[in-house]
Amino acid sequence: MAELVEGLSRHYRLVLLSNVDRDYWRVVRGMHPELDHFEALLVSADLGMAKPDPEIFRHVCQLTGTEPQQCLFIDDTAQNVDAARALGFHGHVFRSVPELRAALRQSGARPCSERLLPWQARFPAPR
Repeated sequence: MAELVEGLSRHYRLVLLSNVDRDYWRVVRGMHPELDHFEALLVSADLGMAKPDPEIFRHVCQLTGTEPQQCLFIDDTAQNVDAARALGFHGHVFRSVPELRAALRQSGARPCSERLLPWQARFPAPR
């Protein structure tokens, strides 16, 4: 998955939005150097709100200067993806890397090698 993140970061803005608590975030951050390829790492504990609250998605768009329809939101929780879709995001429920790759190809994303984390990624709207 680390290779997929790196490849995607060459063509797209990647933003991570995570609901982990601050203590566990330190562990996650230390275990995943591929997170360096994300433009922004946003943790709900620092933002004072969490997924699936619609306000957190609006806030992320404001922080990144994007509109929901420009974004592909990837998460391993269907409730979070549904909340993002309700605001106009494109969405994908992460279940496996091959399934995610197929969804990226179907969306018109540029060819990528194998990997992506089950978190938010930002892409131009599919054509």
